[in-house]
Amino acid sequence: MFFNKYIKKLCIEEGFMIKLNKAKKRFQYGKIFYSVILLKAVFIFISCNYKIVPYKEAGKENSSEIKVVHSDDFVEITPPVSGIIGKGNQGVFVQGRTVMLSDYAMDKYELSYKLWYEVKEWAKNNGYEFANEGREGFKGIDGALPAAGVNVPVTNINWRDAIVWCNAYTEKVLGQNFCVYTYQGKILKSAEKYDGAASAIGAFWADKAECNLEKKGYRLPTEAEWEFAARGGWQNKPDWDFKYAGSDSPDDVAWYKENSEYKTHESGKKQANTLGIFDMSGNVYEWCFNRLGVPKAETVINPIGDKTVTYRAFRGGSSNYVKEHCTVYCRPNALSQETNPQSLNPDKKKPTLGFRLVRTK
Repeated sequence: MFFNKYIKKLCIEEGFMIKLNKAKKRFQYGKIFYSVILLKAVFIFISCNYKIVPYKEAGKENSSEIKVVHSDDFVEITPPVSGIIGKGNQGVFVQGRTVMLSDYAMDKYELSYKLWYEVKEWAKNNGYEFANEGREGFKGIDGALPAAGVNVPVTNINWRDAIVWCNAYTEKVLGQNFCVYTYQGKILKSAEKYDGAASAIGAFWADKAECNLEKKGYRLPTEAEWEFAARGGWQNKPDWDFKYAGSDSPDDVAWYKENSEYKTHESGKKQANTLGIFDMSGNVYEWCFNRLGVPKAETVINPIGDKTVTYRAFRGGSSNYVKEHCTVYCRPNALSQETNPQSLNPDKKKPTLGFRLVRTK
């Protein structure tokens, strides 16, 4: 304990960032190291469990440290400790609002139908229930075997299916103790069960599920996590103000109505954004965990929306909709809240709507 505190103190004073490999934790400090001699001195005291790397964005309060985890196609994102300071009036980072987010990792790709199908079949043999079988892209057949040589996102599943599948995938690869979603203290395994005699919106177990963001299992992103990643995770970089995820040109990064031939494409074929994440603009809309709400000028920590609201958020645009829906700040469900509110309920499915995985780090 003394050794850890000594090393931490020394690196604070000399401007290093410590990465503790075993615990997989990071500490960022305010200035770049300035002496090779000091660097060598630190290495004398550090065991093989540590390594020191320079923090390239030192001194920039609203920057984030990003790294790609190549082993599982996830990108680790460390939001600024001081919070994401809102500006403008679009998206969830609006003027007067400060959003504090925990560290998380996001999949570089939209969830494929192949993986959905594999886990779904395992899950049905292990006590899980789904309301929908899922579809291979826009033109596939619900529940069909994945087509050879095709690797497009899953669609036509509702919000409940998505969070139940996340628990199933977590249990399959990590174990039950890592599952994020619970109902009445038990792991949520059903997208169909509900309380009472009528299957009303809000009566379903999934609708009332608790989301434990401290768990390290797979889950849907919150709307703030989704938008922060789509914008590139760097408020002090030009990418933050791009209209689309990685560019001001939709054709560089997005499949949308004018260029998609009205079909879903394999994720990863367009240009990635600055984090190396693909298709956050276009291809398929992506479910978020959040209940839909109007962002307020306040400071919030890991916001998930008003629990009294039944509508759920989805973001990103799709191959069958106009490019305006593909912007990083567009909340298409908010746009349709008055004209077609039923399309936002957690039981609704669309052949243009899928999801993307995240994990708390």
